[in-house]
Amino acid sequence: MRYIKINGKDFPHPIDFRMQTVPNLTAQLTTMSGKNIADINGWKYADMTLSWEYLESTQLLELLRETDPMQGAFSFTFDDLTTGEPTTVSAIRTEVGGRRLAVTEHGKTVWVDIQIGVSFPDCYQ
Repeated sequence: MRYIKINGKDFPHPIDFRMQTVPNLTAQLTTMSGKNIADINGWKYADMTLSWEYLESTQLLELLRETDPMQGAFSFTFDDLTTGEPTTVSAIRTEVGGRRLAVTEHGKTVWVDIQIGVSFPDCYQ
């Protein structure tokens, strides 16, 4: 099983997880003709929603605790798509959704359809 790390702790790999980069735009404006003009000042990782089919109760509680926005940014480690090497960046949780309680056929309690929004504030050159 593949994992991501949040504050150094392993969590199951989210569904369809793929980090993407976007240009970091500054001094953005729209002309009267509707054309967008902006300075590109490096790049950053795109904001995303992390999703899991299910997490055990202890995993969900730890995920919510480690990503608590009141604690500020958290470290987020993933395998880089080009190098395959672990990469750690700062992230901020922006939202939580989709939590529903379910009981499996083996009597284990899990939470299903977990989603958390994540923003990556750092800019790179």
